[in-house]
Amino acid sequence: MKEIPQHSPTTQYSHLNIIEYFYPDNVRLNLPFILTCDKNLTIGMPYLYSEGNHSEAVRLLNVWDEGGIVYLQVQNLITHRSFTLSWNLCYKGEYWLWSLSSLEFSINYQEKSS
Repeated sequence: MKEIPQHSPTTQYSHLNIIEYFYPDNVRLNLPFILTCDKNLTIGMPYLYSEGNHSEAVRLLNVWDEGGIVYLQVQNLITHRSFTLSWNLCYKGEYWLWSLSSLEFSINYQEKSS
């Protein structure tokens, strides 16, 4: 099994500030399909993972980037099955295959839509 990279306890910037790591467990991932307040993700927190018509509650286990790709390891909250999402940080298109959203973002979005 491949070892997942760990980041030092400092802020790290990579790929033109698309991804920023903040000690100890926060990551700012500035991509349009990260539907959280200020694009921040917190390791250990629950999120709604959506892909097409499928969605499931997941817990974020880890985030790292390597070779121009960002990886998000998540775990289904019901089945406890872990899997890894990935995205090319150089992609400039308008479409995405999956998204992660926080409960706070979803509630704010519903209130604004009403």
